[in-house]
Amino acid sequence: MSSRRPERVGDLIRQEIATMLLHGEIKDSRIGFVTITHVEMPPDLKEAKVYFSQIGSDKDKKKSREGLNNASGYVRRKLAG
Repeated sequence: MSSRRPERVGDLIRQEIATMLLHGEIKDSRIGFVTITHVEMPPDLKEAKVYFSQIGSDKDKKKSREGLNNASGYVRRKLAG
């Protein structure tokens, strides 16, 4: 029997990160207009792989990826709190 829990938790994390970006909680000028598209969670729920999309040049996408990676600690703390 496979559980849908990782899928549900991933969707909640996706919504929370999107809300943080929308309300300006993640303050990094490198992050452009980003859409969080999907979050993959393993069955043990110990880590999340976050996917995003962005319109722009490869340089802009790289800067956004760097900004999101830099904000990952903040996002972890907010989600855990």
